[in-house]
Amino acid sequence: MSACRRTRFGQTGDRDDLDWAVAASRQAVELTSDGDSSVCGRLTNLAVCLLSVYETTAHAASLDEAVRVGRRAVEQTNSGPVPLATAATNLGNVLLTRFELRSAPYDLDDSVAAARRAVELTPADSPFRVARLSNLANVLREKAFRGVEGAADESVKAAELAVGAAEPGDPMLPGFWSNLGLALSTRCDVHARGEDLDRSIEAFREAVRTAEGSEQDALMYRSNLGMALRQRGVANDSPADLDEAIAVLEAVTAADWGGHPDSAPFLWGWGTRTPAGSIGPRIRPIWRRRCRPGAGQPRSLDPAPRSSCRPHNRWAIPPWRTVTGLRRRPATAPRSSC
Repeated sequence: MSACRRTRFGQTGDRDDLDWAVAASRQAVELTSDGDSSVCGRLTNLAVCLLSVYETTAHAASLDEAVRVGRRAVEQTNSGPVPLATAATNLGNVLLTRFELRSAPYDLDDSVAAARRAVELTPADSPFRVARLSNLANVLREKAFRGVEGAADESVKAAELAVGAAEPGDPMLPGFWSNLGLALSTRCDVHARGEDLDRSIEAFREAVRTAEGSEQDALMYRSNLGMALRQRGVANDSPADLDEAIAVLEAVTAADWGGHPDSAPFLWGWGTRTPAGSIGPRIRPIWRRRCRPGAGQPRSLDPAPRSSCRPHNRWAIPPWRTVTGLRRRPATAPRSSC
């Protein structure tokens, strides 16, 4: 019942469902002894619910509790590899979320360790292995941003393995392609490899192509494509790339985002991260119309300005997947926690 309520909360945003799911998950954990083989899964479900509370309320204490509960889950070594792999995946996601909040290096280190363990515990023929490889690519990309040697290469390798192992009709395939594009773009930033930027653009094109059935996801992936084209256009002084970037981004800004809660950061970024004389002057007026207060996009969604113009990270494959499926959080981007 807790999982059903949490799923419905993801669809409707009704806080009563989330509160009910948290209370039910707590009771399930309290009624289960530590030696029981099912305790790992119940702790993991509670950690997922607490993460949802943090994402809904920005209450950091709920995030800290999610980390503590997630750590307890991965300590239940008598539960078997399947629930442990799921617990490790979710712990990695929770730790990465806390790292994004506080920038504590140990949270990122522990997140990488948890993501590695999840992959190691997952059999090669498991349908969850692909998503966990993509998750590992995401957390390694965060390490690469911070100059950790070898992290960029390992991130690309994990993302390539995920794309290569995914079935053609997998609904998460667009996100895997997007994660590969982001990993390649990050390695380009770190090592200044022009061929990585070229490959990232092709990966973003594949993400857009394979996401044709989901219009809002396709908009997210097109935004990454536009920013990558803009980056290459500036680097190579290529009018053709800049023209295509303008066409892609103008189409995205003109589209109906359906009240998507994370559309403002994208539009805001296009207006401020582009140099005068290139895309900025043509995108900025659209951004003003779409993101001004009262236009349905609160200013609190605007991220802090970034010094680089790399594609927006947020739409990597979602770190916000649950044990049983996708939770509704604006689809990093899908990271996967299955």
